Amino acid sequence: MADTQTAYELRLLFQEPGCPVCALGQRVSSRYVDSLFYESVNDPGVRARLRASLGLCYEHAWLLIEARLSDALGQAILYRDLAETLLERLPEENQRLDERALHSLNEALTPEAVCPACESRAQAEARALQTLARSLERREYLAEFEQSDGLCLPHLRALLQQEGLSRKALTAVLAHQRRRLEGLEKELAEFIRKNDYRFQGEGMGAERDAYQRAAALLTGRRRPASKKELGLR
Repeated sequence: MADTQTAYELRLLFQEPGCPVCALGQRVSSRYVDSLFYESVNDPGVRARLRASLGLCYEHAWLLIEARLSDALGQAILYRDLAETLLERLPEENQRLDERALHSLNEALTPEAVCPACESRAQAEARALQTLARSLERREYLAEFEQSDGLCLPHLRALLQQEGLSRKALTAVLAHQRRRLEGLEKELAEFIRKNDYRFQGEGMGAERDAYQRAAALLTGRRRPASKKELGLR
């Protein structure tokens, strides 16, 4: 059932710009953050998990604020709890710190667990790649994938390691990736040409954001900035 839902979500994301595996991972982690503050901010188990990671990572902490995934009260409750946790670990004023104390302090200020939103994203991306490898065996699913922008380089490498991907499907995926890359290379060349003073009057077309799409191809889809981009209400 989970595979079926993941396969369906990926199909919808084939129609959107960028790597569909990146997009699915971002949506799942954002749903986690969204539900965390609406349903679980006072749950003792959740609070303990967040103390272990010392809250959310840089990316998800600021996504929470910028995309307004939670009200300010929920965030204040979380951060007060984390502030109290850190106060318990920091030395009192004027306390002498020898080498052993500094070592202990460093350990106390180091997270014991990864950001839970990052963990949910990693699990979603692993599940998406496993599902994609199996689903691409179906001709109609492969045809839909071939209408997408393809995978970013990190997820293409990860797909190559999936056991369920046949040589036939792999060949088709790589051919699609090559076509997309060839088209992007031409757009980058056109962007460069139009930045030459001799051709600046021509104006930019579809190639205007080619360098941004190239960055997404090599490193992964950019972080969404709004609930709409994340597929949340």
